[in-house]
Parts: sequence; structure tokens; C-alpha cells
Amino acid sequence: MPTPDLRVEAGLVADQIKAYSRFIYIYGKVVNGFEVAEEQVRRGQMTTTAAARNRESKEALYRQVVNLRGALDAVVQKFQANPRLQVQYLRLSSAAEAALQAEQLAAATRWDEAGKTLTTVIERLADTMVSFRQ
Repeated sequence: MPTPDLRVEAGLVADQIKAYSRFIYIYGKVVNGFEVAEEQVRRGQMTTTAAARNRESKEALYRQVVNLRGALDAVVQKFQANPRLQVQYLRLSSAAEAALQAEQLAAATRWDEAGKTLTTVIERLADTMVSFRQ
């Protein structure tokens, strides 16, 4: 029996790896900015306008985490519906669980922990890619 062609499905996972990787690059810089802003607040050096912008930035970063998880969840649903992809579905579900955890940590403004968990998402997505070769 010929091996099924799963390049399209592997491409969906690769797209998620790319999206999370690009986001992590930006995420670190933004979170560093939050740390600087918090230090300014402690010193009483932040204006009301700057504090409002910082709050908006935190909300925007959180929304991006939510959006990334939503896109990953859509891929998980596609895999769940395909009986040929059950191994990949289980691995992808594990990545989605980490994405949900990252979202919860970001909601609690635990930015550093959320960032570490986002890297776990990428690791689990990479494991999913490997499972296509088995």
C-alpha cells in the first residue's frame, strides 16, 4: 500500500512553526519593554499617557497570543477529523495545550513564563513534523 501524501498537512504544521517563531522574536523585545516600563512606574517616572500606551501594548500582545492559539486550534480540528492523522493529531493537541497554557499565563501577566511556554509550543510542533516521517 502506498504511503499517503501528507505534504499539505505537514505544510499546515510548518506554517504554525513559522508563525510562532516569528512571534517569539517580537515577543521577547516587547516583554523587555514591559519590564523597563514597570521599572519607570516604580520610580514614578512614567506619565499617565505612557502608562496607558503600555497597558494597550500588553492587551495587544495578549490578543496576539489568543489569535495564535486560535489558528493552531483550527489546524488541530482539521487533523482530528482525518483518521490518517491520529498520531499527528495527538502531538498537535499537545502543542495546543501548551498554547492554551501560554495564553493563561499571558492573561495573568506572567510574561516570562508565557514566553517559555510558547517555546514549548514550537518544540511540540516540531515533534509533530517528525511524526510525519514515521
